[in-house]
Amino acid sequence: MRASAAPAPREDPLSRGQVYDGDLPVLQWEINPQDASARSGTTNIIIEDWEMRLWWQVHPDRIVYASLQAMQEDLTNHQGAARPHPVGRSEAVNLVYDIDRKAIVAIYGTVRDFRPFVDAFYQGYVLQN
Repeated sequence: MRASAAPAPREDPLSRGQVYDGDLPVLQWEINPQDASARSGTTNIIIEDWEMRLWWQVHPDRIVYASLQAMQEDLTNHQGAARPHPVGRSEAVNLVYDIDRKAIVAIYGTVRDFRPFVDAFYQGYVLQN
């Protein structure tokens, strides 16, 4: 049996700065971290022994898109079995906050516990804005 060639990848208009013009809008695709005119910001927060960095941007439709990265120093004694990562452990979460409903409407990432990230967003964005 012959292996078929993989289909050619579709051209990604978003990577060229074009706007998606499909029938259903995707607001998240309209977020642009390089847009100097957009209302956005960053902050650092310490929760327990985690240092969290928060970046957020407000969409004109009153939705906030946020990215949070948490870093924790690796203090584990690996007994020579593993080399600790130079910055320790790192986790990341993205979330979507609805300003009018005052609620997170989506949260995603690979962490086991999202609660510290929700707390960091509350402290770093909600209480500050």
